[in-house]
Amino acid sequence: MTIEQYIDAQPTNRQHLLRDLHGLILNYDRTVVAEVSNMMGKRMILYHQDGYFKYGLSGETKLLALHCMPMYCNKALRDQFSQLLNNAKFQKGCINFISEQDLQMAVIADLIDASAKVNIPVIMSGLKQRK
Repeated sequence: MTIEQYIDAQPTNRQHLLRDLHGLILNYDRTVVAEVSNMMGKRMILYHQDGYFKYGLSGETKLLALHCMPMYCNKALRDQFSQLLNNAKFQKGCINFISEQDLQMAVIADLIDASAKVNIPVIMSGLKQRK
């Protein structure tokens, strides 16, 4: 399944949001490659940096979810953006958006811009070396 097919298969009211978020991720973080795949039992758009998971975008939740590994690895980053996106539901590395109003694209652009500076392969290599 292509990314476009995935987006087209989502409810009509989510398609433009998914397209906008997908474009935003690719525009602000040029280190990632996107594909549709499974994660946590759901099909979603996954973004990998040098083979390591960095982001996930899913339209199969109440509205949609943005998974962000840099936020999972950096509590300060998560805390900063959970205050700015205070109507969204935050988990360790995931933001669930319940309404379209929760999606403040300028704030999400800042989150992706900050996350783009995080080198996931380096972090993951460090974790592997500790074992």
